[in-house]
Amino acid sequence: MLRSDLKVRRLLRGLSQGQLSALAGLSRQTLSGLEHGRSVPSTSVALKLARALECRVEDLFSLGDEDLLPADFAGPPGAERGDARPSGARVALAQVGDRWVAHPVADDRPADALLDSHRGRRVRAMPLRSLESLRGSLLVLGCDPALGLLAARVSEDHPRAHLTWLHAASESALAAVARGEAHLAGIHLRDETSGEYNAPFARAVLPGSSLVALSSWELGFVVAKGNPRGVRSAHDLARSDVRIVNREPGAGARKLLDALLRKSRVRTVRGYDLLARGHHAVAQAIALDAADAGIATRGAADTFGLQFLPLSEERFDLVLPAGALDDERIGRLLASLRSRNFQRDLKALKGYQAGRAEVVAA
Repeated sequence: MLRSDLKVRRLLRGLSQGQLSALAGLSRQTLSGLEHGRSVPSTSVALKLARALECRVEDLFSLGDEDLLPADFAGPPGAERGDARPSGARVALAQVGDRWVAHPVADDRPADALLDSHRGRRVRAMPLRSLESLRGSLLVLGCDPALGLLAARVSEDHPRAHLTWLHAASESALAAVARGEAHLAGIHLRDETSGEYNAPFARAVLPGSSLVALSSWELGFVVAKGNPRGVRSAHDLARSDVRIVNREPGAGARKLLDALLRKSRVRTVRGYDLLARGHHAVAQAIALDAADAGIATRGAADTFGLQFLPLSEERFDLVLPAGALDDERIGRLLASLRSRNFQRDLKALKGYQAGRAEVVAA
């Protein structure tokens, strides 16, 4: 439970509920609920109260030790493991093997738990869902928006099941599964030597793993309507009047761009270090005129009303680590993936083809 010392702090300042409500810009009903532990404050409400009472948020609200789970913090790429974790930080929480793993989540995604203030990789998390629900959950990392559809379908088909999708570049997703920080990885990586998709990378990082073909999609240059910069090939990206937006290291789209640049012997491009996390983020940057071109899916281009110039058809697979097929949660996931409704929904996405959803050795 969240422990509230709000009433004590209010009384120490000699304030009535009405006076503190007015100072913080909150209703008395809201304040009463927070003082008696009937509700959990949002970040903005907690900050307003701390400012009104001239104290820290931690002085008002804290996590009860008996309700906290010890977990390993899996920070975003590039984060220092020794960084302090702020009290109340929102995370996705998953049980992978015999340990709990916490991943930070964006503000537009629901959280599974809140972190207690702690330093280092080991943290403590206060669950916002039941332990039964959390233990029945799967965590998948990848960049395909279809994973969001799959997560919704799993919840619809299996009321006790839950699939959490967090964005990650393909290589980062594989590495996280290898470290025991996620159950599944979604990848689209082409081996330039063999021309084979995904399997060589899965074998190298996760020996004994299996692949499930989720989908295939068109990947290409995304530009403004009418293609005002006349971008047709990698050669055009070298021009001084063309700015690109790139994907983060380890992303399949970035690997495709690098291969095109090498083949065209292009060494310098404006915007190469301007990074977007995800296909829709690439398209959004172009729609906002922050860049002139980038590599993303046809679906992302269509979402933002942009023009699409096809380059390749990519295969997107789910990677299951060795032994995963014995997990009943994986069985539920595969049942939803193969369901008629999910397959129909996937095929309706612009530029998508549904995969066969067969499990094959990597």
